[in-house]
Amino acid sequence: MKKALLFAAVCLLAAACTKQTPSVQDLRLSVSEESGSDLTGRDFSVYVVAKKSSSAENLYQGRLYDGVYAGYNDGLLQFSENPVYDGKRPYCDFYVFSPYRENIIPSGGPLADVAVEADQSAGLAGSDVLFGKTVNFIREDEDPHVELSHLFSRLDFVVETSNPVGAFDWVTVKDVSLGGTYDTEKCTFLLSSSKGDVKSYGNFVLADDGLLKGVSVIVPPQEIAAGNFATIMIGGEEHSLQLDKPLDLEAGKIAEVSFSVTAELNPELRVDVTVRDWENETLDFSLDKLLPPGNTVTDIEGNQYPVVKIGNQYWMGTNLRTTKLNDGTDIYKVESLDEWPVTDREAYAVYNMDYEGNPDRWGLLYNRMCVEYEKLCPEGWHVPTTTDWDMLGMSQGGVPDEASCFANVTEGLKSTDGWKDFPGTNATGFDGYPVGYLFSYIQSYDGDTPVYFSGFAYDGDTAGWWSTSGYWAESVFFRAFVSYSHDMQRLASPSFNAFPVRCVADYTD
Repeated sequence: MKKALLFAAVCLLAAACTKQTPSVQDLRLSVSEESGSDLTGRDFSVYVVAKKSSSAENLYQGRLYDGVYAGYNDGLLQFSENPVYDGKRPYCDFYVFSPYRENIIPSGGPLADVAVEADQSAGLAGSDVLFGKTVNFIREDEDPHVELSHLFSRLDFVVETSNPVGAFDWVTVKDVSLGGTYDTEKCTFLLSSSKGDVKSYGNFVLADDGLLKGVSVIVPPQEIAAGNFATIMIGGEEHSLQLDKPLDLEAGKIAEVSFSVTAELNPELRVDVTVRDWENETLDFSLDKLLPPGNTVTDIEGNQYPVVKIGNQYWMGTNLRTTKLNDGTDIYKVESLDEWPVTDREAYAVYNMDYEGNPDRWGLLYNRMCVEYEKLCPEGWHVPTTTDWDMLGMSQGGVPDEASCFANVTEGLKSTDGWKDFPGTNATGFDGYPVGYLFSYIQSYDGDTPVYFSGFAYDGDTAGWWSTSGYWAESVFFRAFVSYSHDMQRLASPSFNAFPVRCVADYTD
């Protein structure tokens, strides 16, 4: 009979391993340096549509991103989820709306309902609707660009006065259409029948040219009839602004409405209008650059995980619990210890095979094949390498020894509960809970047939996770927090064991 093979968990030195390359290209939006755009404080609804041919109808094909939220920060757009661009699609259309509106382009068609705010005194960003698209993009050497156009018109009010007559306050534009429907395919706008008054944003201040400026209103493109079209408060009294002829407001234009005020203030003020272009904004889609994740990440089944930034890395704040690989392949559910070591495919289990009582916080226990397949974590994330774990230890002030183990670094990484001894503070939000793991090794041989010994161990004592660095025929490496110290250890394990997985983002600061 062959000698039984027993493995003790000991710290070992492993060869360096390069971080895995994402299987898809990550998408980041950055502001074009040439455009001179200032999008500070803006947020966006981003749509990316995959098409089988250039003649396919826009927005009716598979949407890769269906109105994903993105907020502008330091020259790039921070997404609410980690978007990825599948470069294998033959044609893609890129659509961008600002400000963000949930489901602004419904799945049933290309029409978007847009409107201005009736009270714009708090700011213009909510009423200044930008839209841009790039269609039939084919990935070659260049990245797609999206030019964002203003869908509405802006009125800037200018006062010429030589004699102070009291405080100049807000302007109200009267009885105008407030919104309508924008066709994102034809790029046409249909006004709604709903009308109302719009209150201005800003304050009149003395400019360098001696004119009072700083008050604006945004309205949809429309024709405003001649006559009384707005009112202004001067010295606490309301005065009307009069147009001598109809004013045709076009999308993407700024109409400068100027008038003079003297000491003998008339109740009706005649205005002159000068129209100029409203400068477009430009965004570049940088398809090969990584994107910082948002506050949560979602796996292919819709399970959500908190994202915590530790040092320069972004980690999931709980253990992975998906039962599918990120390409949709089902992971086999094992329900008995006898079945575990002889399973020849990607598989998972839970502690004590208690599927009904297993908390989400514990996650699932995965076998080696799940990790080797490199599609276990969500797109843009991966199972940590030795380098990733080392970066985590160093972020807590640790220095790795020759075996890549760290002394006294896990207090802020451990959970505050569940530990038999040496609990943590969870100061980082990592929430390393001592779930334990499933062990399985060859105890003996019956002829040429291995006899396995399997079980569950170390709940309350060990929080262990898979590492992708260091595979051999009969053993693998994992990282562990332990209950007898605040050390982070790098341990060798039989290949048949099962551990939780804690994913880390491809992106690092």
